[in-house]
Parts: sequence; C-alpha cells; structure tokens
Amino acid sequence: MNHARRSNALPAKGRHAGEVAAAAGRIVSIVLLALAASPAWSLTELVYDAEPNNAPHQAVALTPPVEKDIVRILGSLDGQDQDAYLLVIPDEHAGRRFDLALTGRAGALTKLDVFEFTELVDGRGRIPQTLTQRPANVFQLATQQGTRPALAEGLLLSPGTYVIGVSHSGGQGHYEVELSQND
Repeated sequence: MNHARRSNALPAKGRHAGEVAAAAGRIVSIVLLALAASPAWSLTELVYDAEPNNAPHQAVALTPPVEKDIVRILGSLDGQDQDAYLLVIPDEHAGRRFDLALTGRAGALTKLDVFEFTELVDGRGRIPQTLTQRPANVFQLATQQGTRPALAEGLLLSPGTYVIGVSHSGGQGHYEVELSQND
C-alpha cells in the first residue's frame, strides 16, 4: 500500500518565486512610504478647460495648493473665448502667499486677471449669474511669448472668493496656468 503524503507547499522553484514576489512587494511599499514622508514630495493637480466656463458663475472650481502642491490649468482659447476658474481661499490659508505662472501662445497677448468676488457671492457661496456690481480686479498678468511664462511671486490673497480669468487677443491657441504656494 502506497501512502504518499500530499503537501500544499509549493515546489522549491515556485516557493522561491513566491518569496521573491513578496520581497519585491515589501520593497515597493517601503519606497512608497519613504517618498510620501519625504519633504520634497509634491502633488500636481491637473485642471482642464471645461466649457462652458466663459462667465464667473460658470467658473471651474480649483483647490488651493498647499505646501509644495501645484495646480496646473491646461486650456485653449478660440476667437473671443475667455475662461473662468473659481478659487476659494479658506480662513486657514490666511497670510499664505501664492505664485502664478502664465504661458500663452507666441505672438498673441494672453492675459490672466484675478477678480475678488467675496462680497458678491450669495448666501451659499455661489456667484450669481447677474451681478449687481463689478468685482474688484486685484491682479493682472500678461504675456506675448509662448516659450517663457510670465511670473508673479508672493501674491497675497486674503480668505475669500476669487475668479481667475484667462483671455487673449484672438485667434486660437493653448495656455497653461500654474498656481503654487510660495511659503
């Protein structure tokens, strides 16, 4: 009578491959944890131009960057198009400074305006379709070069509601806006 013992263990070759895979998984986990704990770690949030966003009440919402994070807007303008992006600076961001970079299409004037809407929003924090007064234009940035961005460093935005408007002198082309925390 042959009583062979059954084993659930992997053959030596398969067992070795399983050990290698487990070790590789542990190494990847350690590397990811080390990167996450690193002070140089940053996150880039990509925001794409989504129509309709021509008017302040249609503005695409942005999340304010913190620490080394970057908000990068990728958009395009055609003809008399303009794009609006909503930026709400919460109270916990009071006193923080921001950097802005604008890159437009070469040979065409591309402008970025920052308007303050804090006093114009309704009770729910929304910008009404019909405004009772013009918002304050708190900052403007412009470029005609398509290769080098126009930069503004250390922009102080008080807690409140802002609209970043991007426009150009006509034609068709792409733009990029980069918003980061300066501190």
